[in-house]
Amino acid sequence: MFRQAWRRYATYNRFKNSPPPINVNFVVSLLSTRRAAYVGGGLAAFYVYNLDRAPYSGRLRCLWVPDQAVKLIGDLEENNMLQSFKGSILPKSNPLQYRISKIMNRLLASALESLPTPERRRYLELLPWEIHIINDNLLPPNAFVLPNGKIYVISSILPIAENDSGIATVLGHELAHLLALHSSEALLKKPVQILVSSLLYLATGSSLVSNLFTGVLLSQPASRAQETEADRIGCELMAMLCFNLNELTKFWKRMSDYERAHGSVDNALTNMLSTHPASKKRVEDIQLWMPHLREVEEKSGCNQHLFERFNKVQYNFFK
Repeated sequence: MFRQAWRRYATYNRFKNSPPPINVNFVVSLLSTRRAAYVGGGLAAFYVYNLDRAPYSGRLRCLWVPDQAVKLIGDLEENNMLQSFKGSILPKSNPLQYRISKIMNRLLASALESLPTPERRRYLELLPWEIHIINDNLLPPNAFVLPNGKIYVISSILPIAENDSGIATVLGHELAHLLALHSSEALLKKPVQILVSSLLYLATGSSLVSNLFTGVLLSQPASRAQETEADRIGCELMAMLCFNLNELTKFWKRMSDYERAHGSVDNALTNMLSTHPASKKRVEDIQLWMPHLREVEEKSGCNQHLFERFNKVQYNFFK
């Protein structure tokens, strides 16, 4: 997703001069037991065995959750989405459906061709891909691809996208999260963050300290790294498919204008507390990548044969 507000958490307030519920010495002694050492060693070995390098950034992350488990999470999210936006989803006969499915199909076809393993490619090909356009301009502009192949586009983002290349910027970014296995990564990180937060709360007695620590030092930086990876992958797909690369920076500048108009503040503190990079930072990143993206664009040829090939597979994903 594009932008999320920093959530304010409740804090635990102790009476003056009262000690924390559990002190630091207790936590340290608990973690120093032989059983804790065995458990910790086993978890560390499991973590190292499942280490994987993220695309482009090269950061190490642990991946072990099976695709079917991630898809199940997507199914649950899908049910919640359908209930939440019942009555606001445009019918399949709406012209926007054809326009967005045509763009998304080209992105999917290119993305699947570049996957490293045929097993992964086959799994994604068989997902029940479907597009839902939520017609509600009062909602914040957004789009996302669930792990089960369901694609949601909030109509308020379309004026910011302006054109097909702008829409491809949005959809390519969201598809990239799926390609980079960010959902699988998050499923492991969440329990770890909860565990660290709980231990900090036991040691300090303050939920504010524990939540700030796990958010600022663990959760938010990892989320911003995922967003940058998704930006890069989406840009590569755009270049391979001969979309207008100039629209990449133009889109994020329009998004920045929208955010400022709706009260968003771009400074060091808000950026540190945010799960997403600032739109200005995204523009700067894309400008740095642009020479390489132009090379990818040139190698793709951008010829008629390429467009014909992607148009022919149009009905492979969206029936």
